[in-house]
Amino acid sequence: MGVRGDGSGARLMLSLTDDHGVGHALEGPAVDWEGWRDVRFEVPETAGHPLTLSRGYLLEQDPGRTCTGEVVLDGIHAETAPEALPDG
Repeated sequence: MGVRGDGSGARLMLSLTDDHGVGHALEGPAVDWEGWRDVRFEVPETAGHPLTLSRGYLLEQDPGRTCTGEVVLDGIHAETAPEALPDG
């Protein structure tokens, strides 16, 4: 997905829910840049499919720091490996 960063340094997070109702928190990079950048997340192999994107959020890990700003997400999509063809 494309992410327009604000240089805040907050960590980009995604919450996914799989077909069993299990939540998965995916940790992305700290948004320490300004402007657009391509960002990818690895989904755990144990996550059941289909997956639902529950939310995207920013996480500030320093309790003494308050962040303000704007981060924009665009072009959110998923890429999967092709299914293997049966032998023979």
